[in-house]
Amino acid sequence: MTAKRSRTSEQRTEDEAAMANMNQIPKLAGVSLGTVSHVLNDTVKVREPLRSRVLEAIRKTGYQPSQLARGLREQSRHQRR
Repeated sequence: MTAKRSRTSEQRTEDEAAMANMNQIPKLAGVSLGTVSHVLNDTVKVREPLRSRVLEAIRKTGYQPSQLARGLREQSRHQRR
């Protein structure tokens, strides 16, 4: 039987930053997922205090949009036409 090793909070933080996804941003910033999407895509004017909170949460988590996911979404849109 092997013992489970407990990860330190520092290791968890590093792992979470490496695997940050868009669903973590609204929780950290205290906004909706839609607000995060609007800030990232610059589709709707978002009030500056909210925009700042979202951008700070993005910076803290190290979130970077997945180009692969974006490409798959675009490909799917083109197939529906």
